[in-house]
Amino acid sequence: MIGLASTAPAYSMAIIGSTAVIAGVKVPAILWISFVPMFLIAAAFFYLNKVDPDCGTTFAWVTRAMGSWPGWIAGWAVTSAT
Repeated sequence: MIGLASTAPAYSMAIIGSTAVIAGVKVPAILWISFVPMFLIAAAFFYLNKVDPDCGTTFAWVTRAMGSWPGWIAGWAVTSAT
């Protein structure tokens, strides 16, 4: 799981070059617009981990909120998406 989580920064850095080619001068605006939801997600994980320290596992939170089957699907969705 640690290996899966560590690939996202590399993909993010790799896509900046192709984004610059496609979007040109609009890249700074695109990066700022995409920063806002990511910041809000990070803040949500921060506060959820204060209430229930579970290292941000999707499986645990979805299982508590919606049941074991959706939690299982959510856990595998994150793994397979990576």
